[in-house]
Amino acid sequence: PLFYRQKKDSGSMVVSPLYFAGHDKDSDSDWQSLIPFYYKSRKKDATVFATLVGGRRKSGNSSGWAVVPALSWGSTAGENKGSFVAGGILGHRTWNGEDGSSHVLPLYYRRKQADKSLFVSIPYSAGKTKDSSWMLLPPLYYSSEDPTKKTLITPLYARGKALTDDAYWSALMPFYYRDGDKDSSRLITLAGAWSKNKESKTWLVYPLLSGAKRSKDSGEMWLGGPLFHRKWDKEGSRHHVLPFYYRDSHAETFVSLPYASWKAADGRSARLFPPLLSGMTSGEKQNDFWGLGGLVHASWGEGKTPHHVLPLYYSDPGKGKFLSIPYCAKKKGDNVTRVIPPLLSGFTRRGRERRLTLLLGLSGHEWDDEKSSGYTLPLYAYGKDYMYTALVGWNKDKRDGFVYPLTPLLGLRTGENKGGWLFPLFSYKKEPDSDVSGTYLWGQFWKRKNDSGSGIFPLYSYKNRGQIDKVAKASKAYDVAGKDFWSLPFCWYRNEVKTWPVYETGKRTDMVRRMAEKSNGVFPLWNYSSSANLESGRIDSDGSLLFWLFDSKYENDPEREHEYSRKRVLWRLYHYEKLNGAVSVDMFPFITYDKKTDGHKSFSFMWRVFSFRKKKDGLKVHVLFVPFGKGE
Repeated sequence: PLFYRQKKDSGSMVVSPLYFAGHDKDSDSDWQSLIPFYYKSRKKDATVFATLVGGRRKSGNSSGWAVVPALSWGSTAGENKGSFVAGGILGHRTWNGEDGSSHVLPLYYRRKQADKSLFVSIPYSAGKTKDSSWMLLPPLYYSSEDPTKKTLITPLYARGKALTDDAYWSALMPFYYRDGDKDSSRLITLAGAWSKNKESKTWLVYPLLSGAKRSKDSGEMWLGGPLFHRKWDKEGSRHHVLPFYYRDSHAETFVSLPYASWKAADGRSARLFPPLLSGMTSGEKQNDFWGLGGLVHASWGEGKTPHHVLPLYYSDPGKGKFLSIPYCAKKKGDNVTRVIPPLLSGFTRRGRERRLTLLLGLSGHEWDDEKSSGYTLPLYAYGKDYMYTALVGWNKDKRDGFVYPLTPLLGLRTGENKGGWLFPLFSYKKEPDSDVSGTYLWGQFWKRKNDSGSGIFPLYSYKNRGQIDKVAKASKAYDVAGKDFWSLPFCWYRNEVKTWPVYETGKRTDMVRRMAEKSNGVFPLWNYSSSANLESGRIDSDGSLLFWLFDSKYENDPEREHEYSRKRVLWRLYHYEKLNGAVSVDMFPFITYDKKTDGHKSFSFMWRVFSFRKKKDGLKVHVLFVPFGKGE
């Protein structure tokens, strides 16, 4: 593998691992290479030479070269076309006749074509096309020009012009800004501004907070901020000088410190005199005057309203009212009311009825063409069917009539309701439908169709609200039936059924639920109470005898499949519990017994003096602590 050489009439060739060379007479070319140091080839019109650090080539009118460590290369194609790159992307140049581009980063970039050019650098940039151009020298200068506009911008001065519509602008910062076109113009300075167009002119003076705008038929002006203002048009004007006056001819309004006037929405004119706290309104049918902050009011014309001078009088002729300290009156049709406040008395007439009230109601009388009534407290009261005095009196009412012959302390009922009273010992009343009610001392009693009862607090109370079996699901909500009794010293008895409505999704339904409650006892002998839900079947009861001598408890809830009972004597002397069939018994101090639903049973006396335990896997017994049974 070390060496191969060939020689012919048409050429020669040498090949080895590092060096090879050759020559071809027919094509007049040769080549050779020393790997990896260089390569060289030649043809009739082209040559190539390459090394580790670069190389060159030439073919006809084109040539090229490269320097690898410098990341540089170049090429030409004829006299007017070529390219050059130096330092990778740091610099380049290309040309093709008059067109070309070049850059040296970060110093500049340049591009040139037949109808446009571009040059960009940090201190200066420029561009040009067939119809436009621009230049930039940041931050000192910028200019541009195209067929539609021209622009120049510097740090202090700038201008621009639109060539199509003669619009222009210019500025000398911060001194002024100006713009305009063939129909309008505008100037803005530190001191003020001015503008003009075909329809209006406007000016502003900033230090004076003043300005104005004027057109052919209207205008507006401000001086001193809000102190002076005037605005006008064909219809009228509006102006003011604060704080002296305000005038609006559109709304027919004038306001000043001593006088003001305006026109209300209903067409009436109003005038106000602030120093006098007075004013007036006027119209075609009504005029009103208000004085002294409303203390005085006068009204005249067809639509006149009430008038007054406070606190002397108030008068409303339309409603027939007149009010004053010595006399008051009200009249409506045939109805008349008159009051004399100093005498605390008054008189009223309504058609044929008359009413006289004296001394703030201590005496009063009413009469018409057929009947009369009256009273004078505390002497008497009379009417068509009654007469009351301190000694005798009567009432001829068909239902609740009565008579008392010797003061109201003793009386007899004479109407459909029978009975009588002797105050404060008793009273008795029996109604035609057999309902009975009354009092004795400070107690009471009653008997009606559905309930009865009596009581003297705090001695006893008894209530009977009807038969329990009459309370069904169709009963009204919040109903109670049964008996309830208590008395001193602490005896009680209750047997009742209560109903309440059923709610579903927050709304009340027509269904009701019933709860039966029972309790009785004599303190401290015994106590018993129970409650039963008659719909769900749940039962809860508690009872005791002489407190802890004996007590019991029972619970049964079919919905939860829960049943529990307990009985105890002296708390733990005897204790019995049963829960869903499982039983537990304790007898103090030596005996226990347990029974479970899975067949487990156990008994012990003095722990293991004697005990047995029965499970599924057998029976275990202890006698005097000795075990017997399966596994023992």
